[in-house]
Amino acid sequence: MRRLLSALAIALALAAPLGVAAARAQGAAIEVNGWERSTAATGTIYYRCGGATCTPGSTVSYRPQERVQFAPLAAFRAQHEVVNRRMIDASQGRIVRIETVDASESDAAGARSQTIVKMIEFTDGRREAMATGIVSDGTRHFSIVSTAPGHAAAQTNLQTFLPMVMLSGHLTGKPSTQ
Repeated sequence: MRRLLSALAIALALAAPLGVAAARAQGAAIEVNGWERSTAATGTIYYRCGGATCTPGSTVSYRPQERVQFAPLAAFRAQHEVVNRRMIDASQGRIVRIETVDASESDAAGARSQTIVKMIEFTDGRREAMATGIVSDGTRHFSIVSTAPGHAAAQTNLQTFLPMVMLSGHLTGKPSTQ
């Protein structure tokens, strides 16, 4: 119960500037003012910036995981360098390069997270930031991805949604194993 109250307090404190609608769960997600929510057939929950309260072009998505494995931060970063190369190879020439900007880990409200922030450069000159991470309180596990025009917005969106993701797990019970 203490974890639930801590997660709720953090979620509400962080979400207040975003204007969380009455903290009501719909399916496996919380509605957030200014963000349009959808759910993919895979169970991934998507939020797309649709208002003045967020950075236009931003998206945040998360998905329950059966489990996550935390590696030392250097190994986590090295794993993502491999992921970056695969993303470039799979882009069919649309991505020129991916630069890792930051890697971090934290413990808050009984949950542990590791995140990495990248800048993706496309062949058309466009640049997009991607912050991605894993989070777990030991019983519930999620992956989360945030994209935005700049790395500060991508990282802020990810950090803002992390407590809400953990709170949504309390509202819906155990994550799916899809």
